[in-house]
Amino acid sequence: MSKKTKKKEILKVIVVGIIIVILFIFYIWRHMEGVKLGYEIEKLRKEKEILNEEIKKLKLKKMNYLNLERVEKIAIEELKLVYPKSSQIIVWDKKSLRENE
Repeated sequence: MSKKTKKKEILKVIVVGIIIVILFIFYIWRHMEGVKLGYEIEKLRKEKEILNEEIKKLKLKKMNYLNLERVEKIAIEELKLVYPKSSQIIVWDKKSLRENE
């Protein structure tokens, strides 16, 4: 074997080695990205679960606030409101409103 042939063979081995190393690094990088995405997905699933629980709690709270018995109790006990006397109630119907225009 001549020196030129030896150098070409060494150069081929080096090039092939570099290509293999690059492919291996690319494979490792893709694998690590997949693992990282898996962790991110799991984190987002947990966050979604927490948010869904919070939504359930808020819906229950909303239902409690809109409960007419609770509203009436607050109106009477805390705000000291009273029901109007029958003489204080005025009923308007559409017909009466049209006649007054």
